[in-house]
Amino acid sequence: MGVVRNLFAGQRQAAGRCLSSVGCECGAGCPDGAHTATHHPESESVAAMSATSPTSVRIDLPPAIRGLLRQVRFRIRRDSLLSGLLFSLSCAIAVFWGTLALEAGWFLLQYLELPPGLRVILLLAMSSGAVWLGVRRVIVPCVRRIRDADVALLVERRFPQFQDRLVTTVESARGITLEGPLSQVMLQRSIAEAEVLAGQVRCAELFDTRPLRVLWMVAGSLLLSVLIPLVIQPQLAVRWWNAFVLCRDVYRVRTTDIVATVIAQPGDRRVGFSTDSPQPVYSHPRSADLELEFSVPADGPQTWRVPDRIRVDVMRADGSRSRAWVSQSSPRTYRFVITQLREPVELEVLAGDFRSRVPWRVDVVDRNYLNYLFFRIRIKK
Repeated sequence: MGVVRNLFAGQRQAAGRCLSSVGCECGAGCPDGAHTATHHPESESVAAMSATSPTSVRIDLPPAIRGLLRQVRFRIRRDSLLSGLLFSLSCAIAVFWGTLALEAGWFLLQYLELPPGLRVILLLAMSSGAVWLGVRRVIVPCVRRIRDADVALLVERRFPQFQDRLVTTVESARGITLEGPLSQVMLQRSIAEAEVLAGQVRCAELFDTRPLRVLWMVAGSLLLSVLIPLVIQPQLAVRWWNAFVLCRDVYRVRTTDIVATVIAQPGDRRVGFSTDSPQPVYSHPRSADLELEFSVPADGPQTWRVPDRIRVDVMRADGSRSRAWVSQSSPRTYRFVITQLREPVELEVLAGDFRSRVPWRVDVVDRNYLNYLFFRIRIKK
């Protein structure tokens, strides 16, 4: 609008210079600067026009310009929504593979599930990130107000042939101050030229679609990297959901299972560990040999794989740790003996992909000795 005002002012100055440069039609031969309204009635009309008080004018946007602004605004919102959705999808797939790689690496090192506390923290972080991305990259671009002046400025930058005519027309729709009838004529001419140019503009030429195409390629590649493995191994999605959404304590399907029993004396009695507490416990006589039998169940929901040997870790109360590899003593059975056990111990077993989540605990108790023995003898006559 400032350009139009300057244009109008320049035209008024040029008109004044033309009037002052022509000869005096009254034949008086007035010198430059000595022309008065008394000698020149036409200069009086020009002076009166230039002294007219400014008037505020508001116009209606032509249909061609209104349609162009509407198309550009719709395209901006659509591209912003698509880019936000594609970026959010790419981030979600990256998080999926990142957390799955973390879980797989931890299992290869420990043969255990990730700690539940860590998975809860990851769930909170993923939820917060998803909410932030949804609001920042999807919702805000859809509800953000885009003014006509901003859209017109965007079109002017892409198509310089408008030469500020489109911006002037849009600002005129909100109200513009004009000085004199000459300004009104120039404004109408500027609006007419902007309307003609708006009808020739193609909205597709206004936008650079390369960033959006790159997002489409990246998101499509990442989506294929998820869909193909899920078709081959559907349990990947189930395992991820159970691990990082439901945060279950056990979410991996094992191929090996171990059951621990104690061979108690006398009589080689098989005694199981007490499960009244979260940690399995067995009370063993002090200084007696502890004989343990680890077996792979023969029945169950699936066929368990029998490893050639298992690893038994013994952890003592003083913090020391010993490790032994035990081979099969009989089919599906492994026997392990600790001689003259005098202190409490905890045992962990690693067999194939099985590892005891909670160690088996063996408490040592004193033996009960018989100090006195009384007999009562009754003799029948």
